[in-house]
Amino acid sequence: LMGDNGMPLGIVLRYDQVKPNTNISTQYSVYIAGLTYDLSKKASLSVDYQEQASNNGAVASPYLSAPKAVYMHMVVNY
Repeated sequence: LMGDNGMPLGIVLRYDQVKPNTNISTQYSVYIAGLTYDLSKKASLSVDYQEQASNNGAVASPYLSAPKAVYMHMVVNY
């Protein structure tokens, strides 16, 4: 949430390379990019794009409904 510098806007960038099985060479990449905005000292809103890309034939998480998606998150502290 809002830092000491008073800047309410933030950037989220993340890259992960996932190797679900160390016995074989398959892997996949996860990309996340987004913006956060602090509504107050106790509430924050973020929007991000997430993508999973297959490398070397690995299947990205079978639990995801889509390998590419836009998400909105809100955090409220009491």
